[in-house]
Amino acid sequence: MRHSRLALAAVVALALSACSGATAPPAPEPTTVSAEASTDASPSQEAVPVELPDTPVGEAAQWVLDLLAADAGPTAEEAEERLGDEFLGQVPADQVGQVFAQLREEGPFTLVSWDGTDTQGTAELDSPATPVLMMIALKDGKIDGLMFVPNEKAPEIQTPAEASQLLLDKAPTSSFLLAEVTRTGDTPECTPIEQRDADTVLPIASMFKLYVLGAVATAVENGTLTWEQELTLTESVKSLPTGSLRNEPAGTKVTVEKAALEMISNSDNTAADLLIDAVGREAVEAELETMGHHAPELNRPFLTTREAFQMGGDQGIRAKWAAASNGYDDATEAVSEAQRAVLSGLPEWDLTYDETTMGSPFWDEGIDWYATAADLCAAHVNLQQRAATEPGKPVRGILAAYPGIEVPGAVYIGFKGGSVPGALGLSFYVEGPEKIRVLVLQSAGDSPESVPQPSWMASLAENTLG
Repeated sequence: MRHSRLALAAVVALALSACSGATAPPAPEPTTVSAEASTDASPSQEAVPVELPDTPVGEAAQWVLDLLAADAGPTAEEAEERLGDEFLGQVPADQVGQVFAQLREEGPFTLVSWDGTDTQGTAELDSPATPVLMMIALKDGKIDGLMFVPNEKAPEIQTPAEASQLLLDKAPTSSFLLAEVTRTGDTPECTPIEQRDADTVLPIASMFKLYVLGAVATAVENGTLTWEQELTLTESVKSLPTGSLRNEPAGTKVTVEKAALEMISNSDNTAADLLIDAVGREAVEAELETMGHHAPELNRPFLTTREAFQMGGDQGIRAKWAAASNGYDDATEAVSEAQRAVLSGLPEWDLTYDETTMGSPFWDEGIDWYATAADLCAAHVNLQQRAATEPGKPVRGILAAYPGIEVPGAVYIGFKGGSVPGALGLSFYVEGPEKIRVLVLQSAGDSPESVPQPSWMASLAENTLG
């Protein structure tokens, strides 16, 4: 039961919840700027302080931690000096001090781990109230995103069956698949070790990007794209967070390989839409079958993240989309054509949205991407087959750029996760000294609170694979 609340009512989130990817540890990016702390987690270990790196984001994170340890602040002038326009557009400078005053009630905080680049990072903080993750991002040298989420951990387990049951207890609408990759002749396939509802169709959020990566690999193999080819960023493909490519000016050049890397490792939505634009919507739709999806028609038309955001944040458009079908699993050709008509009629959009509408689940209205745990297992296996070819060689490094978790003895981890309001999923391809395993965890519900905390699900994955 959740019954204590982190004081985050006015803190700007790192990114929006729809189409998000998972970062260290896998985490969603909610549109709402509040987060609940759970008292279900086990007591944290005694914190061992660490130092932040001498980088722009490390220095910014230290400023935040110093403020949390201070008696007051920041002043409006200090807030304007340190915080970016996007942040201050959500939280006026003269109100930032009040937010920090609320946060201090959860402290004192001790930094116990850090993972990041020069411009964004995740800090694990211990406190008497509850362990939390602080995620911070910079734009033009200023803090433009700041989010605190509970760092809830799953209990230790002895068997995969226990892990499956723990997930079911947390999220009644969920699926669990732990499989070993075996071979029938030259064909690799997923052989279940433990499974529950692995054939149930659920929203997959940013895990759809696995299929985009597959379509890109096919285009390279066919000679219609190269990994070194430069794509041009346009305003029409810019999307909402996650990802930083949206901040670059129109006309910016990015290689296919760089866009694919950003799409997978940072779950960059604009990079995903840029690649969909490059290969074509129909190519991604065709890729679903190639990669072993049991019902590709569930994702026809295959949405861009920009389309999903625009519909998800506009109640009127959501209603039109929902009226075109009898539910997200209604996948007739007539439904597909009706939904394509809705997409073709979308008005011009400046990336603004209604926060309340965007923050409520819309996956059950058909605004998402859909697959089973078995489908996602097959997708990972297929991508590794591509990676073993010369044209597909970059795929392997792209999927492993951010492994999501640590697994003792693993020599390779490919990872993609995703979340939308009311849904969270993680998928891993793990090579060990003796065998290859794939783990897929999915959950969905009718509210953002109806799915597990991402840190809890990530620790469940580590416990299952460890």
